[in-house]
Amino acid sequence: MLQQARTLVQSAIEALVAVEDSLLQREMELNTQQEQIAEQRAEFEQRTMKHEGEAFKSTEKIVLNVGGTVFETTKSTLMAESDTFFSCMVHSDAWQPDPQTGQFFIDRDPLFVRDIPVKIIL
Repeated sequence: MLQQARTLVQSAIEALVAVEDSLLQREMELNTQQEQIAEQRAEFEQRTMKHEGEAFKSTEKIVLNVGGTVFETTKSTLMAESDTFFSCMVHSDAWQPDPQTGQFFIDRDPLFVRDIPVKIIL
């Protein structure tokens, strides 16, 4: 009976050691992932700062076609407020002007821009 108890205790200890090893392995994997995420975030922040700096320096005119009504402005004006629809769109590589007209199309009612400060609509 004592031998059975020792065997059970030994088996339990071995199981706990295996669990501990597994947890330590998972902790190392998570630490590696955390480091990778931190590196990616730093790269993203550098790219964002670069884009913001370029956009604010730029006086490049942008022509917006909002539901058929054309507005003209500059990148710096669109970037004046961060975390807005327009600042996100200026940062997006997916938002490109129409190759034929050079206008950035926004599929919205022109009233969409009425609440935007007058300085944006030049």
